[in-house]
Amino acid sequence: MPSGAVLIAQGAPADALFLVLVGRFRVTRDGETIATIGAGEPIGELAFFSGGIRTATVAALRESEVLRLDRAEYEALAAENPALPHAILQAVSARLAALTPRAPALPPASGLVVALRPAGTEPLPEAFVEGVRAAVARHGAVTLHDETAAPAAADVAALADWFRPLERDGRRHVLLVRDARAHPAWAAFADARSDSRYLVAELAASPASAPAPVEAEAGLAGRPRDHLLLWRPSARTPITGTAGWLARRALALHHHLGLDSPGDFDRLMRFVTDRARGLVLGGGGAFGTAHIGAWKAMSEAGIAVDFLGGTSVGAAMAAALAQGLDPEDIMRRCEEIFVTSRAMNRLAVPLYSALDHRVFDEQLARHYGEGGIEDLPVGFFALSTNLSRNDAHLHRSGPLWRAVRASGSIPALLPPVLTEEGEVLIDGGLLDNLPLTAMRRLKSGPNLAFDFRPRQIWRVEADYDRLPGRLGALLGLLFPRSRRGNRFPRIPNVLARAMTLNSRRRSGRMELGEDVLVNLPITAGARFLDWKRGQQHYAAAHRALGEAIGRPDPAEDAMDVMRAAALRLNGGGRPTE
Repeated sequence: MPSGAVLIAQGAPADALFLVLVGRFRVTRDGETIATIGAGEPIGELAFFSGGIRTATVAALRESEVLRLDRAEYEALAAENPALPHAILQAVSARLAALTPRAPALPPASGLVVALRPAGTEPLPEAFVEGVRAAVARHGAVTLHDETAAPAAADVAALADWFRPLERDGRRHVLLVRDARAHPAWAAFADARSDSRYLVAELAASPASAPAPVEAEAGLAGRPRDHLLLWRPSARTPITGTAGWLARRALALHHHLGLDSPGDFDRLMRFVTDRARGLVLGGGGAFGTAHIGAWKAMSEAGIAVDFLGGTSVGAAMAAALAQGLDPEDIMRRCEEIFVTSRAMNRLAVPLYSALDHRVFDEQLARHYGEGGIEDLPVGFFALSTNLSRNDAHLHRSGPLWRAVRASGSIPALLPPVLTEEGEVLIDGGLLDNLPLTAMRRLKSGPNLAFDFRPRQIWRVEADYDRLPGRLGALLGLLFPRSRRGNRFPRIPNVLARAMTLNSRRRSGRMELGEDVLVNLPITAGARFLDWKRGQQHYAAAHRALGEAIGRPDPAEDAMDVMRAAALRLNGGGRPTE
């Protein structure tokens, strides 16, 4: 059956059992992918044996072949001992079928067979082909095929016969199409047999030179299977115009690559093999400079990251890192925004917010520029809270500085940000202060998460009965020295803790799986908006994580290195604590 064809429809009667001979299928429930099924595996056995209806939709990810068995045919195959296997299968399947509707959605995956091909009519540049070959050789877990490896003058049917035993070995395969016009049978075969496609184009070319594929061609079944890979001659070449390439295209993700950057090719291979590393940064006000210190320690150990995201100050720091800024440069900008310009210390008439946002906005626009999220060299997202929809809002396009501003719109302190549709966005920490789930929904592969968790319970030594009234509070506001000795919690600290309470409890119960949570140290006595101590947080996190990482063996897996470091940094406990 062709790519995109529906084999089983959710809600239909379960009147047949299927066995996959060749190909791969995606299982979706209400539009969310919950499983993929490959050669040698059964499809629809749960509802078939339990006598129910289909609980999910199954569609071909690529050109596939199945064996269909109705009940009579199955009984004939099980004729020797029909009662026992049927009774066992019925009981087991009934239990599993009850669990299927509640199964969590799987992250989008490239799959076992990936096609790299031109997005348009122009052949792939030789520098790209050689970069892919070198990255495959370094990676070691991928088999690369191109038209030279296929049978000479083969048609699609002969290519399918050649590839069938290779697919069954369970390894990852990349089907490289250098020139679709010169080898049309090979290009058609790669499109039909791949679980996902990476469509390659020159960033500087016109998007019209590579028309967006129609849905039937792309093989969409619940999720897009196409990635867009935009190359430029050098990693130093500025990135502009990505939004034009993304318009009207249904894509899983888009990627940027410099032809002279081995690191970019290595990142591509990690995405192709579903091992791309994500880094999620939690919110925490002025503590956010610790993220940059931890990044510096990780970079010094040679640990690369392929996708960045965060909430509030975590989004701000992730955005700066995604731009490729040096840690020292980021710290200089933080000093200029929060200390020199005092962007978060300017009071306003408390009608829309307690703080005047104008200087803060000007500083963000100046330091992040007017560029879009689409033009970042590394994948990025910011998470804010959408009060209009009572849900999380994921920023994956549009001006970078506005996404940072929306994600950090602390309620009451700063005015919310409005979308073009008039929806109201505030700080993402209200819903998810450590958006690891959002990262998992965007990509497969392991993730790192940097968070702050105080070692001690927050206690305040203050006399409630001595809390000043309106006049005393006004005097304290006008003459800060008069507040000395009054340790009663102030609005920013109460807001910060109240805003992240629910998300912190939820993250504490989160199953990490192969992901790693690193709790960064917080300088004793530091306050939420005390940016004057930003350098201290930066230095402390750099020193602590650097010592925890040590000198890793270059051959050791990067995530294993970080898992061991997290255990040391967390005091020997589980990385989830």
